[in-house]
Amino acid sequence: MADALLGAFWAWYTYDEALTKSLAKKSKPIPLPDNPSYQSTEVSIIVATIDTPDSFTDCLRLWLANHPKEIIIVTIDRDLQRVHDLVKPVIIEGDDRISVTTAEYASKRYQMVVGIKEAKGRILALVDDDAFWGTLKVLPYLLAPLEDPKVGGAIGKQRQVEELLKLLYLIEFRSAADGGCFCMVGRTMIVRAEIVMDPRFIHAITTDTWCGKVLNTGDDVFLTRWLQNEGWDIAVQNAPEAEIKTIVFDDCNFLRQLIRWQRSAIQSFLTTIFYQPGIGKIAKYVA
Repeated sequence: MADALLGAFWAWYTYDEALTKSLAKKSKPIPLPDNPSYQSTEVSIIVATIDTPDSFTDCLRLWLANHPKEIIIVTIDRDLQRVHDLVKPVIIEGDDRISVTTAEYASKRYQMVVGIKEAKGRILALVDDDAFWGTLKVLPYLLAPLEDPKVGGAIGKQRQVEELLKLLYLIEFRSAADGGCFCMVGRTMIVRAEIVMDPRFIHAITTDTWCGKVLNTGDDVFLTRWLQNEGWDIAVQNAPEAEIKTIVFDDCNFLRQLIRWQRSAIQSFLTTIFYQPGIGKIAKYVA
């Protein structure tokens, strides 16, 4: 019995590797349009943050260098002074693109909604507080997929530790194959403003529960499911100009982050299978 089980796992792994290599050939960067429908100056960047890292100031500089319409930072009262201190070095007189506000309580989803309600851009970029944009063309390249009116959201290349990178490449390849995506990686997500400003979305993301408890994290997997259930395509911009980087710390904080990611992935998987089935019809390779 054990030999048969191991043989089955080996066969599946071999098939999966072959499928991944085949799909990898289809994963091509989406080129910049000659006459883009969306400009960087129409993008509102929203950052929900607590326990804000020291690297936040450098991240801000990179975001500003991409010329967004505005950057809305949402924290809590406890961390407000720290956020102001980290923002101060990049403030230029006369530049009012950065605003800092607070939410009533710490919750990634609720803080994100606070920022969404204040945003004025046609496109929103939901960005983690440790997301390093590697080039000055991150926004133009992330906006390129939205030239397709069927695309509701987009993410870029993610640079992380090797084990996670392999998984993300697999996601990219399978997204290229059928337009599906198991999870839009939350470090930087581009989405059309009308989608997340919909009162139905705002209510759903802040009242989403698991085993009777309101979820505070997992905003990226929720947004992914919402887009798919609403009939939108999701694009992965597999271009080096759209690469998103982050600092990975080799300590217990990273371990806790891995646990949170795994928990959100399991919750989303079970929700998709049992409560919101149909992903197989939308994106058979992801399913």
